[in-house]
Amino acid sequence: MNEQKLKEQLMRLDERDERHRLPEYRLSLINFMEYDFFDSDEALMISKSPRFTPTPAHSHDFVELNFMFEGECEQTIDGKPQRLKKNQMTLIDTNTSHSIGILKETDVLINFSMSREFVEKYLISLLDEDNTLSYFFANTLNPSNTAMNYIVFDVGENERILTFLYELLWEQLHPSRNSKKMKETMMQLVLMDLVGSGKTIVEQTSLSPSNQIILRALQYMERNFLNCSLRQMAADLHVHQVYLTSLLKEQTGLSYSQHISRFKLEKIKRMLLERPDLSIEDISTQCGYSNQTFFYSKFKEAYHMTPRQYRQQALKNWKS
Repeated sequence: MNEQKLKEQLMRLDERDERHRLPEYRLSLINFMEYDFFDSDEALMISKSPRFTPTPAHSHDFVELNFMFEGECEQTIDGKPQRLKKNQMTLIDTNTSHSIGILKETDVLINFSMSREFVEKYLISLLDEDNTLSYFFANTLNPSNTAMNYIVFDVGENERILTFLYELLWEQLHPSRNSKKMKETMMQLVLMDLVGSGKTIVEQTSLSPSNQIILRALQYMERNFLNCSLRQMAADLHVHQVYLTSLLKEQTGLSYSQHISRFKLEKIKRMLLERPDLSIEDISTQCGYSNQTFFYSKFKEAYHMTPRQYRQQALKNWKS
């Protein structure tokens, strides 16, 4: 993949851009939106937003990921204005109203349209359970959750995601023999890295006030689960303890103690593989379990096997 050639090709005006330069065409677009309808046979579709004309407010039954390849643009998502800059992305949930302002000749916005089944298959089923953002992100794709309909990411400092995106766009422009599968696989890598990378920044202006509290609470617990208390966390987040307890259960489906247990057990899972020199008892003690009977019960309840079985099975799979 040649990055400079990719940029030249994407910056080049196409036939649709040239049509949109005509004033009479731009006026007609206000009443009739030229939009590529989602093909039900395709799980992933890629297109470039037209320049010189706004995209009117619309919604659809697929998930949309917009990537600002070059320049910047104004968006309105779920009634909230949002300026998208170079290397920023918006992930917009289904049935969420959004519009795009006029793109100049120097602006390139790429649209990745994904069926919900594709997102659930390649994102939710592969989420790293001990990652706060991935856990929170999975909750946003729950159809019953209408509190948060989009997220804004900044991937400018994440060279790996940018590489995946450039390769994906190159494959779109220069399809190979197995192009469809390759594009789906690369999008899978983009989605996984979006929710799993520490370099990915979430623009919290896209979150409702209650979701901002939940995100900060999850991050707080992830950092402090060994010596965290609900009272201290509520004080540090400047919210009432009762309200925080209710919000956690309502928005994530888990209580404070269940989240703490989840973080402890995921830490233990990692250490079982990363520290074969340590006994299971040493690891569980380091992760906050002084009662071994209680620990074994919790581990088996969560993973349907004992810690020893998990360690042996994981090591066996790794060697094979």
